[in-house]
Amino acid sequence: MIRAHKAALLARLRADPAMVGKVIDGLVDPNAAPVLPPYVAVTVATNHFDAERESSETPTMLEFRVTAHSVGVDTDQAGYFSEHVIGQFAGWRPVVTGWAPSAVKHYRSMPAMPDTSVNPAPQYITDVFTLTSRRAT
Repeated sequence: MIRAHKAALLARLRADPAMVGKVIDGLVDPNAAPVLPPYVAVTVATNHFDAERESSETPTMLEFRVTAHSVGVDTDQAGYFSEHVIGQFAGWRPVVTGWAPSAVKHYRSMPAMPDTSVNPAPQYITDVFTLTSRRAT
């Protein structure tokens, strides 16, 4: 159930022509060979899951936090990819078999920051989204 939601979110970004081949599932491994910008690293985490009906022991509601790090060689390129991420996610309602997701909501964005773990330091912008999904009846 969690993986299906994550797959729908990643597929949405990967379908954007500007982001083909540039979407990473999860964070970049700092011990691996460097990934060259531009790229978008996406993490999906559950904020909360609940059995909303007392008669149910399986989760009937899931809340997700989706974090996208848009990385570019400079602030402008990071902003370009951040705008694409927001355009693809904000207000979009994923399709997940057996679930009824609400529309993705943009929660917040962080200003461009340098990634000082690599040299030369690329810039990245962090965008955070929320998604609530209920088991279909």
